[in-house]
Amino acid sequence: MPALRMIAAALAAILLSLLIPAPAGAADAPAGTVKVYVVPAGDRDESLAAIAERTLGDPARAGEILALNQARPQPDGGALTAAGDTPRPGWVLQLPDDADGPEVRLARPATPVKPFWNPALILSLIGAVLLGLLTVGVLARRPIARRYRAVAVRVAARREAKRHRAAQARLRTRLGAEIRDDAGAPRVSGPAGVEVFGLLAAPGETTAFVGTSAPPPAGWTADAPGTWRRAGGPDRHAASPDGAALPVRVGGTGDELLVLDLSWLDGALAVGGDPEVATSTLATILTETTRRRPGLRIVAVAGPDADPRLVPPGVHRVPDVAALAGLIPGPAGPGATGVMRDAARRRRLTGLIVVAHPLGADEAGRLAWLCDGPGGWAALVRGDAPGAFWSWYAGPDGEVRIPWLDRVVTVPSPVA
Repeated sequence: MPALRMIAAALAAILLSLLIPAPAGAADAPAGTVKVYVVPAGDRDESLAAIAERTLGDPARAGEILALNQARPQPDGGALTAAGDTPRPGWVLQLPDDADGPEVRLARPATPVKPFWNPALILSLIGAVLLGLLTVGVLARRPIARRYRAVAVRVAARREAKRHRAAQARLRTRLGAEIRDDAGAPRVSGPAGVEVFGLLAAPGETTAFVGTSAPPPAGWTADAPGTWRRAGGPDRHAASPDGAALPVRVGGTGDELLVLDLSWLDGALAVGGDPEVATSTLATILTETTRRRPGLRIVAVAGPDADPRLVPPGVHRVPDVAALAGLIPGPAGPGATGVMRDAARRRRLTGLIVVAHPLGADEAGRLAWLCDGPGGWAALVRGDAPGAFWSWYAGPDGEVRIPWLDRVVTVPSPVA
């Protein structure tokens, strides 16, 4: 085989490089050397018997030379295998220690090369790797534990968020069905002589948001300034008793339902945050408002691609706030610079302006001036509006934060 021949040639070359010419007639080999015979080229008899006769003086000792060299690789890849084999030129044959003659040379045997990969080395490497892993584990156990806990917290948070979204979706669907199927609304009224902004109605309890700092009357307790609570649910009726109140259901928190009186909307209600949830919030208010007040006029400030939930069929549409001036009379005085006033005014609404996009300061100021006019108009804005009387924030899970009530409610899914 070529590979074996290459190895044999390399070994023979190393051995030849170590050959030391032996002094003529040397009978003993110096320590660390052996006597060898290098087969020359030519026509001379180079059988083992002839070599034994020239170097040992006795052809019968050919068997000793065979014993020392049998199966030993030679430079050309061959080897002696039997007594009848004839060595080829270039072969190096080891001789008995008493060999002598001019053709006997001395050589230092090449040290056998041990294989690099051996069982001891492999076991040592495995032990080193295991020891290294053990050391790393001991040193890194705390960081690994912290990382594991952090991953576990994130996984739990994602699962909780998924459960929350599913619960919110179910709640929004239920609230939408209740508003669609129930024409009656909780009465937005509190104790006699007290005006109420809104109610938070639960099965056995009612919370009223009132516009007074006076102590509550009998049957009511004050939870905070402007917030009263009593046992028992609110009354229900189909129409407002004084014709001015405009109760609309905004959303809920589980078993609670928030109802606000839009007759207190003295300017604009702006719902920022998530556009889809903001749209659902305003669409619910529009549905409730037109149900309670069928003759209420609505004007939409929206482009042709506006969400149809904010532009009901038959609604007059204008491209921008400036175009409202020809439709809605403003106050006799100079234009207002904002929507927020020192005190809210309850009034009968005769029209709503629905704005399907956020407003800048100039547009918000112009809208405030129009809502301050004698016509009884208020505005609903999807997005931010600087100075809005009511500013709410819509989250991505259907929740809306109402800062002035310090409440977060879930708004219904779009009402058909």
